Amino acid sequence: MRNFFWLLLSTQLASCVTLARFEELESRVLAAERAAEAGDERDAKRFENLANLIKEASSRVDKVSAALNAELDVSGDTARKLRGQLEEAQFQLAKLQREFDVVRGAAQTRWGLDFAPPVQNLPDDADGLLAYGKKQLDSSQWSMARAGYIRFLERFPTDERVPFANFGLARAYFGENQMKTAVKKFGEAYSAWQNLSASKAPPEAAESLWYAGLALETFDCKKGRDMLKFLRQTYPKSPRAAEAKTKLDGLKCK
Repeated sequence: MRNFFWLLLSTQLASCVTLARFEELESRVLAAERAAEAGDERDAKRFENLANLIKEASSRVDKVSAALNAELDVSGDTARKLRGQLEEAQFQLAKLQREFDVVRGAAQTRWGLDFAPPVQNLPDDADGLLAYGKKQLDSSQWSMARAGYIRFLERFPTDERVPFANFGLARAYFGENQMKTAVKKFGEAYSAWQNLSASKAPPEAAESLWYAGLALETFDCKKGRDMLKFLRQTYPKSPRAAEAKTKLDGLKCK
């Protein structure tokens, strides 16, 4: 019963394809792959260039900020000039980071890859990265929260708090309206707790099912409904169980 999460998400496809049809499909796939290779190479180069530009812009912001803080006795004109440079650098950095998010979304769709946006001054230690991710999550800074959690998962893959980092990452995806990716990450988080009794499971276990249900509802209402029912059955004493009942009472799936 505990594996219901993954059973719910699994899809079985049955089809009968003739040899001629298969060969036709194969030739079309090969042609598409050849056409995509050139585009992939251009996109990869674009991503590399964009990441370098963001690093340069971030470095400029840091340098101008340091200059402004160091020059305590500068004239008003010099201070205004430095502030103007800082505002311009910050504007360019924000613009580049927005473009980076667009490229990241395209890469995730095409290649199934994900990566953290190039954020300056992320903590180096596990505790610091988790704290950073939570702080950004609480402030609804989804891409920054994502950066912290992805960095944690990359650097500390054997840390016992990996499920909590996956949960935080899933919440960031949920906030960004990337619902299918969010469901996958909530599943990865929940898998670490699925064999624990309801009394021993952390609150994030029920939270994972709650948010997974909400996310599923956006593209598969019936699966979302079943996930919320599973939440009520598995964690009946969780505050989310009562919320799930209210949600289910008003949920009309076609």
